[in-house]
Amino acid sequence: GGRTLQSDRSSIKYWVEDNITITETASGRHILNMAGYFYYRKNYGKNFTTWECEHRRYRQCLAIVIRSSDPNVKNNFRIYSIQGEHTHEPTPDNIDVRKFKQRVRERCKTEVANPRTIYEDELKKGKYSREMLAVIPTFYNMRE
Repeated sequence: GGRTLQSDRSSIKYWVEDNITITETASGRHILNMAGYFYYRKNYGKNFTTWECEHRRYRQCLAIVIRSSDPNVKNNFRIYSIQGEHTHEPTPDNIDVRKFKQRVRERCKTEVANPRTIYEDELKKGKYSREMLAVIPTFYNMRE
């Protein structure tokens, strides 16, 4: 038998099953993206993964903790519980920025084209709004 994980009633508002994505950083770490908030994987075990709000590292937003299934198991990702409340607003544009960066990184790994050419090609393909272009990193700031 395993432990039963329960969510706080006030935390349920962050639980948006149809809008969950997992992206990778340049170093290969996973980031859980849900409802405009971002969570870094803190630790994981055989049956669960614990995520914390990205702002927790800087002593902000101390309360949010999510428990989920293993993000590496495709088509079977589940949220088990959410505890705490965010102390900041969501940043939904950041998911598009992270997806853009991940696409550029993936293409750089698999294609022989110049990385700058890949970056510029992805910018053209995206048809991004003016607001989005303002937050997409420049080619030289693509490290993270």
